[in-house]
Amino acid sequence: MGSKPYVRVGGNTQDYALYNASLKEAINRTHDPNKSKDYPTTIYIGDSFLESYNTWPSVKFSHGFNLAKGAVGAAGWETLERTAALACKALSNDNRGAWEYGNEPNNYPTSAQGPTHPRGWSARDFADEWLNGTRGINKQIRKNCPELADLVFMALSYDDRVSDLNATQAWGYGLDKYGSVKLYSVHKALNYTRLQQYQAFQPIDTNKTSKGTKAPYYGSIGVAAALGDLTKSSVSVSPVPMLSDQEAAYAIFERGNLKPLMVINMHRYNTTKDGAGTEPLPNPPGRMSRGFSFAARNLARDVSIREQRLMTNGSDAITGVTFDEWSYNWELDNGEPVRLDNITTGETFRSKQGVITVMVPDSSATLLHLEQDGDGGS
Repeated sequence: MGSKPYVRVGGNTQDYALYNASLKEAINRTHDPNKSKDYPTTIYIGDSFLESYNTWPSVKFSHGFNLAKGAVGAAGWETLERTAALACKALSNDNRGAWEYGNEPNNYPTSAQGPTHPRGWSARDFADEWLNGTRGINKQIRKNCPELADLVFMALSYDDRVSDLNATQAWGYGLDKYGSVKLYSVHKALNYTRLQQYQAFQPIDTNKTSKGTKAPYYGSIGVAAALGDLTKSSVSVSPVPMLSDQEAAYAIFERGNLKPLMVINMHRYNTTKDGAGTEPLPNPPGRMSRGFSFAARNLARDVSIREQRLMTNGSDAITGVTFDEWSYNWELDNGEPVRLDNITTGETFRSKQGVITVMVPDSSATLLHLEQDGDGGS
């Protein structure tokens, strides 16, 4: 189901990571709860951290370099040079996705974990540091991995909630003067208040939360099922205009023909106290299902449609999530897929006169597969 993912290695912690050649472990992390309750802010990585890129066959990685420290100190610059040489070797097996220099640099002067740059740091300063650092990365890659000399950077990796470091100005100051930026990156904010972290899978227990499969994992499963094997066909995705910002739909086209249709109902339905996902409500409210209708041009009138549902007990669920009757809960089989017998699956219905109508419960999604002979609609 789906294609191999592109894995981004970085995020907030990439700008705290320094290289330690004598480190036997892949990574050494120190948590300071006064700085961050969610992730470590003192990090050292060793050779085996970079070597781990070869553990997933056919998976492409983007490697995140440390801009926060790489541009302002000797240890940071040494880390940049050493890790560029090691990372390019590890990603020379047709597994390089892209390079990234810095994570959310427009947060550097005001970071809640401690500012790494002064408040007067400007878009020009950022562009100059970014260009200097990427020249250093380029030098190491050309020296150690000439086959990867065609650089692929993603930038700016801004936090879209922050207005500092005007992006237009940064581009204007020559951020892409060498033509190495091939991917535009910006981080859209989510409301994490009610989420138990936001990673898809946690491999170890911590004093914050237990190991296991997290709810976002199932979103990835749904996306993989919707897009299919991207190496075998040309797929495009078009958002469908909806009446509410709590609803979304995406039409997936294969070679120009409509194939699956993903419908997401984000109207909130909770079954736990305060929506925290832990203490069940003694008398949870009834769950509403909402009807959605879509008219597709050139859609044959007699079309069979197969459903795959992404279901939970509510938007506050942290366990018990399923996709098309399959569960990936850690508690069942260490995260391996397990088919459940108490979940409805294999639902089908037919379109009527070119219109697809489906009922979707609040806080759930459904993937509709158009099963017809010949081409789909448009």
